[in-house]
Amino acid sequence: MRLPTLLLPVMLAGCASQPAIPPLLSAAVPPLPDGGIATPLDMVVKNDHLLIWTASGKMSIRVLQPDGHESAATAYYVWQQHGNLYRITLNGPLGQGRTVLEGSPEKVTLDSARTGHVEAASPEALMQEALGWTAPVSLLPKWFQGRTATPGAESITDENGLLKSVLEQDWQADYKSWTTVNDRTLPEKFVITGPNTRLTVLVSQWQTP
Repeated sequence: MRLPTLLLPVMLAGCASQPAIPPLLSAAVPPLPDGGIATPLDMVVKNDHLLIWTASGKMSIRVLQPDGHESAATAYYVWQQHGNLYRITLNGPLGQGRTVLEGSPEKVTLDSARTGHVEAASPEALMQEALGWTAPVSLLPKWFQGRTATPGAESITDENGLLKSVLEQDWQADYKSWTTVNDRTLPEKFVITGPNTRLTVLVSQWQTP
């Protein structure tokens, strides 16, 4: 099986070193809609959704190529979320060495040794343009918390109310295991399947304020 160049540097997990976990993003929290002053709780949790968090771990990626062959790779990641801002640091299949994907409501940028600096209006469009494959990055801030991301989501929960499976925008996430972080139950392993792509996401460490 011949692998595309962008996947070759990380075929073996040992070939990728795990990124160091940076501090939580320090960008200013947007003001509250009513103009009031945000309390510390307002800054980190809204409607029981975490606004500020960092998750780190490892993901395995399988991509079905147009010629019918399947490519596989393993990557280490650090995902930082601060409101609607995020930064994803990868050692793995987005390029040789360190890759950083940063996003805001206005634009998304990707920087790596392979692609250089690339910008787009959405992370999905950017990944498709730069790499030839994509992932549901816009859905993941909620999926990392074990929550649905859009009003049209089709979901199944277990007897404890935890998400077992969710289908949104042609992508599906199946939750395999959970962990407790600061009295909050968060995903430890989930599998994402979509157009020609399958990702298994393992979270080895959570940081929540």
